[in-house]
Amino acid sequence: MKKPIKFLLVITTLVFCLAFVGLDLAQAETSWKDPWIHPYIYARYIKAKVVEASDLPGTYTNENGLYEPKGVVLDEGQFGGNKGVVISGMATGNTARVCFDFPTYNSGWKGSVYMYDGSEWVILKTNIDTSSDVSACSNSVANGTYALVVHYEGTSK
Repeated sequence: MKKPIKFLLVITTLVFCLAFVGLDLAQAETSWKDPWIHPYIYARYIKAKVVEASDLPGTYTNENGLYEPKGVVLDEGQFGGNKGVVISGMATGNTARVCFDFPTYNSGWKGSVYMYDGSEWVILKTNIDTSSDVSACSNSVANGTYALVVHYEGTSK
């Protein structure tokens, strides 16, 4: 081969490699905000502690090293944003709304808010709000541990 053709092949290969690496980096850099709560009644003792998935109860590590919730259907088992929230200090009978950022919702990911019941993760009725930044929320929650559990329903690339 002539030198200009070899040079052109090398440049073309580099461009393709960088393009695919750029796509993977863009997906990996999705930013997830911390979960938040909205108490229905003001109470200064309510606390919401954000915890990493590795510190959530009722989890196991899969073969890829990811934390998954026990008791969740096999193809719906990844913690959205790798975070959960522990709510404490709420008086008996009071409830709050717990919300999770869901930036991958419009990219083929679906999910629901789950609560840890002491032995496994249980799905809660979840509302997806797409009015501005997408969030997944569950109403009428009390003291406990909550997380967004997501799964991919989009098409494979």
